[in-house]
Amino acid sequence: MAAGESKLKILIVTADYYEELGELLETGARERFLEAGVAEDRIVLRRVPGCWELPLEVRRLV
Repeated sequence: MAAGESKLKILIVTADYYEELGELLETGARERFLEAGVAEDRIVLRRVPGCWELPLEVRRLV
């Protein structure tokens, strides 16, 4: 691993219940991480049906 590289992965989980809002939040978060220098392949995007599934999906993936 070269100097300055990180094994850090970013997980962005959004709920589809309010699909339009979720897409805006996901896009905004992803863009900010890219602007901060996080490599595209270090960002993991996941979608779940609703807010109840959010913590379950995060727990499953972490």
